[in-house]
Amino acid sequence: MNMKETIGAMEELVDKGLVRSIGVSNFGVDNLKKAMEATKRYGITANEIKYSLAEKACEKDVIPFCENNGIDVIAYTPLAKGKISEVESIGEIAKAYGKTPVQVALNYLAKRSLPIPKSSNKDHIREIMHGVGWQLRKKEYERLSRV
Repeated sequence: MNMKETIGAMEELVDKGLVRSIGVSNFGVDNLKKAMEATKRYGITANEIKYSLAEKACEKDVIPFCENNGIDVIAYTPLAKGKISEVESIGEIAKAYGKTPVQVALNYLAKRSLPIPKSSNKDHIREIMHGVGWQLRKKEYERLSRV
């Protein structure tokens, strides 16, 4: 991919009013830097990445880079395709809050990203909705960040 050409085309879309901003997907720090260098008129506003309690490697480099550069993180597959229940400590924390592991997982992710879970099941959608509107205490957040 020619980064300058691609970003230039995205800036043209913004100029024409066809999109409001420029976002990227699955960019690591190196590609984010290249994309930022390629911009002339608009910044990179979002990076959509795979991020869940089961897959947190991005917390070491990509997420801090995005936070330091004003780039929103959008987390896809935030429930790790059902593997959340396998995450150590999540059941205990969920029970202490009167929440489900899904709700705790989404709340954890919402601190540093915009998680976008997928569901067509009404009950699951209701469960997902209760992952926000409250906040994990620092102690539990840190506990989950270490698993």
